[in-house]
Parts: sequence; C-alpha cells; structure tokens
Amino acid sequence: MNRKQVYEGMSLNIVRKTKIEEQCIRFNLSISLETLQKIECFIQVATKWNKRINLFSRKEENVLVERHILDCMPLAGLLKKKGKLIDVGSGGGFPGAIVGCFRNDVEITLVEPLKKRAAFLREVKRVLSLSQLKIIENTVEELQLDENFTDCVSRAVFKPEEWHDIGYKLLKQQGIIWFMLSKEQAEKFNKMERAKEIAFYSLDEGRERVLIGIEKTYS
Repeated sequence: MNRKQVYEGMSLNIVRKTKIEEQCIRFNLSISLETLQKIECFIQVATKWNKRINLFSRKEENVLVERHILDCMPLAGLLKKKGKLIDVGSGGGFPGAIVGCFRNDVEITLVEPLKKRAAFLREVKRVLSLSQLKIIENTVEELQLDENFTDCVSRAVFKPEEWHDIGYKLLKQQGIIWFMLSKEQAEKFNKMERAKEIAFYSLDEGRERVLIGIEKTYS
C-alpha cells in the first residue's frame, strides 16, 4: 500500500466535512475530496499519537476540528501563492501541517524542539504525503538558516510582542509575520495599527479569534 492509499480509504465525518467546507468558502480556499481525506487522516494520526506523547488535551480529541483545525484555515487562505512559511513551535502541527493540507504550493518549515513531537510531525508528513513540509528539530534560538521566509507564524507559544521580535528576524523584506490571537489579546496588542491583513472569525462556544499579518518594512 502506498502512502496515498493510507488516507484515501478513510471515511469522512459529515459534521466535520460541513464545518471545514464552510471555512473554506469564507477564506477562499479550494476544497477537494483529497484535502478532506488528508484532514481526516491527520485527525486519526494525531489522536493515536496523543495517547503517547500528549500533543493536546485528551478532552480535545473529539473537537480537533472545532478547536484547532478551523483556527488554522484562515492563515492557509491568506498566504500568497508559492510562498515560504516557517511555523515556530509547531507541536501538534498547528498551524503548519494543516496549512500544508490545503496549500501544496507553499513551502513550509516546521520548527519543533521536542524530539517526540518532531517525530510526530515527520509521521504526518510521511502518511499524508506532504512533500512540501520540512521538519527541523531545534529551538528558534539555535536555528541556523540559510534562507529567509515570506511568512512566519507561531501559535500559542510566545506573547505577541515577543513573537514580533523573534519573527521579524526570520522574514524577507516585505514578508509577513502572522499573529493568531484571541479577541482579548488583539485588543491589547500594541502593533495593531501596522496590520496589513486582519481576519476576524469565531470558533466553538463563541470563541472570537483574530488573525493579524504585519509586513516587515525594515531590517
């Protein structure tokens, strides 16, 4: 059995499928049966690994779409074509691996310092055939990169102001640093006036989220 066949045989949950399709429409993402099957396969792989290495709360295993996947999709919709994205502290694959399911035109580097989580990300790349993913097992402080990126993101790892300073160093000139924030975080964020991209959306239980993109205009 080849890698593609691993997920092609998976059944789709109708409720999940509908929620994902609705988010695709909202953020102008193309959707295919293959993409939906990759997401379903991701859920299966992540749930299996979560029992061993604690990728996320056990209580969230049945709501991965609502809590995490739908939260990652706006970024996939707003990235420019053929860009290079770096996701720092990718952990359970949020958002980088999910972006990869929707955007095979974007090169994605996932940075994860924990050995077991990096192994999980390599398994996701293998099983879902996400050839555009590159996994680096390291901390952002110890990264030695020979390239700069068009986009960078980090979800729930750093405080917004801290991530601003870290992410800027990873970007090309006119690259975009992305912030995935709660409404409360966004209201306190002191760089909102420099936002080039802003998307507002809601998740389960009325949780309001804000995706902010700030362009690098100086080195």
